[in-house]
Amino acid sequence: MGERERYTPGTFCWADLGTADQEAAARFYGGLFGWEPEARSNPAGGVYTMMRLYGKAVAGLRDGPAAWLSYVSIEDADACVGRLRELGGIVVDGPARVGAAGRMALVQDRQGALFALWQPGEHAGAGLVNEVGAMVWQHLSTPDVGAARNWYAQLFEWSWEELEGGGGWWNARNREGWLTGSVSDLPAEGVPPNWQVSFAVEDATAACARVEELGGSTTLPRIETPVGGIAVVRDPEGAPFGFFDGESEP
Repeated sequence: MGERERYTPGTFCWADLGTADQEAAARFYGGLFGWEPEARSNPAGGVYTMMRLYGKAVAGLRDGPAAWLSYVSIEDADACVGRLRELGGIVVDGPARVGAAGRMALVQDRQGALFALWQPGEHAGAGLVNEVGAMVWQHLSTPDVGAARNWYAQLFEWSWEELEGGGGWWNARNREGWLTGSVSDLPAEGVPPNWQVSFAVEDATAACARVEELGGSTTLPRIETPVGGIAVVRDPEGAPFGFFDGESEP
């Protein structure tokens, strides 16, 4: 299993969902992935629901607009925020301490894609990844792929490789050589730059059908890529996320 106790700095480590109804979201994702909710007090106020699979934390739910937020593990939030500003990025909020769990900053890259920086304390990130029902991938859609590759390479020391037959899709590797994300052009005009989280499933087509049974919708039915099948869906509140049913690193 893809169990994790730590993450190399510059690696995606966590994702959580903003929602107007955490209990309803927990039922939807529990029905889809088998996640079990654990509600706890949020240091920022209100409730934060930790979603678990096989007892491991795999994602979170928080109050907020319907959208998934992807987190990158870093060593020093203040230093990383300083570097991000030097590179033309925007700090939306933070860095701020989240109780004993760690320190967080909400930021945008130079082209406007939103993501979070996470300096771990007691919470390193997802305890399970790259397994069915767990986070497997983060993908950036952006108007200037070359500029984005250069920007993230300078911020996180990512190296990039073009996926053969991938139609302009590039994969990112962290400084230890492990895959951590990907980038391609925006799919259509009017779509803002964005990071999208994907979860591993056995069959993306069947997973799309299950989403619809639970009240969500399919945005992109399963398509075959050189590395496996992908699909994009929305939960009942409209938050988009992806499925992946190919082989992944351990």
